[in-house]
Amino acid sequence: MNRYDNILDSFEVYFTKVLSDIGKERSLSFEDIERLKKSPAFRLVVLAPFISDCDYAEMFAYANTSTLITAGKHPEVFNPTKDISIETRATLIIENIRNYAKDKKVYKCCQQALILISIADHKKDLDDDKRINKFNPLFDESIRKKYETLSSKLCKEVSRCKKLTDLISVEFILSDGFWN
Repeated sequence: MNRYDNILDSFEVYFTKVLSDIGKERSLSFEDIERLKKSPAFRLVVLAPFISDCDYAEMFAYANTSTLITAGKHPEVFNPTKDISIETRATLIIENIRNYAKDKKVYKCCQQALILISIADHKKDLDDDKRINKFNPLFDESIRKKYETLSSKLCKEVSRCKKLTDLISVEFILSDGFWN
């Protein structure tokens, strides 16, 4: 029994409420909110504090969503660099819940899912990034192979996390790499 079962039982309603509230505050269009509803990353950052049984889960759900929207609005600040790994960039968004998560195993699964989303996003963007000369860590063949191996391992790990996969399937996490 989780203290947030009421939210988890109707997560879709709660997720829509969070996006709607943040959308109003940020003056997002209806189309923007609908696009964000389809994002595995947004769904995950709202869900993670609840399934990790965090103190202050609602505060973190709103804060994480707001941060992810900021990242989307300011890509020049949040774009990948050679100095920060995909893992660090992907998990930064939920790092704030680490000390508050009562279920550390589920927290780790949420981190792994965000890494999968980020890798999928980088894969999806390879051709466009080359065309516009934007750095993508997967340009390097050896790094791409490393992340292909890591993705396979992480898929297995995430698929074992029932608290997560009951609400977000691994297929959805890998669906299109939609980060923001």
